[in-house]
Amino acid sequence: MRKIYIKWIDSCGCTNRWEEISNEYQCIEAETIGFVIFNNDKVIAVANSVVEETPPHTPAQANGVMTIPWVSVIEHKYLDYE
Repeated sequence: MRKIYIKWIDSCGCTNRWEEISNEYQCIEAETIGFVIFNNDKVIAVANSVVEETPPHTPAQANGVMTIPWVSVIEHKYLDYE
C-alpha cells in the first residue's frame, strides 16, 4: 500500500451563534501523511492505520480515514522507500 504526504486547503470555521460580518475570512492549510486506500480523479482517501486481509476471517481494514478532494491539494509526494 502506498504512503503519501499531502498539503491541502481545508475549510475553516463553523459558528453556532450570530456574529458580526468580517472583512476578512480565510481557509487553513493542513498536512496529512498516511496510507492511500482509495484514489480517483476527484478524491484521495488516506488512512492513518491499515490492516491487511488475513483469511479466512479478517478483511482489509483502515482507521482514521480522511477523504480529500484533489481540487484542495496544494502539493503531494508519494513516500515509497522500497
